[in-house]
Amino acid sequence: MSKYNFSLSERQKAGLTTGVFGLSCNLVLSAAKIVTGLISNSIAIYSDGMNNMLDSLSALTVIFSFCYSGKRKDKEHPHGHGRSEYIGGFVISFLILVTAATLGQQSIARIIEPEKIQTTPVLFVVLVASVVMKIGMALFYRRRNRKVNSTVLSASSRDSLSDAFTTTAIIIAMIFAPLSDLPIDGVVSLLLVLFIARQGLVSFFENFTFLLGKSTDPKTLRLIRRTVLATASFTKVSAIDMHDYGPEQHSAIIKAELKKGVHRAQLETDITAIKHQLKSKHNIDATIYWPPEA
Repeated sequence: MSKYNFSLSERQKAGLTTGVFGLSCNLVLSAAKIVTGLISNSIAIYSDGMNNMLDSLSALTVIFSFCYSGKRKDKEHPHGHGRSEYIGGFVISFLILVTAATLGQQSIARIIEPEKIQTTPVLFVVLVASVVMKIGMALFYRRRNRKVNSTVLSASSRDSLSDAFTTTAIIIAMIFAPLSDLPIDGVVSLLLVLFIARQGLVSFFENFTFLLGKSTDPKTLRLIRRTVLATASFTKVSAIDMHDYGPEQHSAIIKAELKKGVHRAQLETDITAIKHQLKSKHNIDATIYWPPEA
């Protein structure tokens, strides 16, 4: 069988459809805001549109990461390609930070040298529709992520919600900008940039931690111990060594102590039951061993 074959789980298929949905929505929003920003001469609206353009690239990253994580195991990657989702989330956060830095420079320049903004009813229609759509996208991502449990979709949900807040701030700024000589457009754009940067940093460190490797959740360790000790063959769990190869690929090497006098048939039955329960319910591939008898 070719190593380039793909075998997508239901989780990965859900992630792909979510990515396509996000890509379509963000392309529409990006085009509408960039055109509106150029017509109205608003750096804040233009920045918001560029942010949505990066959201489109982020959606492409979602599609890529879920698709690539579905590649079958091969000699170079015996544990699969599940960590590509963590890389996808990391890339999204990096793009957010790059956008924040670029737009921050433009916003400061607009504060130093303010320019007049041309407000029209169409401008407000575009912005209000954007807020509604972004809130809907954030809720959609969050609902899907309850089933998918992906750092990529988690980052996308946070980003969509932040977009809704920042666009709301822009609407308020566009209402008051014509009434003042202050560089409201540039100031709001800079605040937008700071908000975007904060979201990017949160996502950056979250995914960076996953890539470096993080300690196992104590709840997961307790669950494994309960599963092992619920059988008749083991009396104690001495150590658990967890490995994370992606949201759907975890492995646990469990050191346990055998009950004295346990029969081989009972032991084999219990080990099979433990491995099946951990795999089917928690996506954990378990390996159990015990010290040799003295």
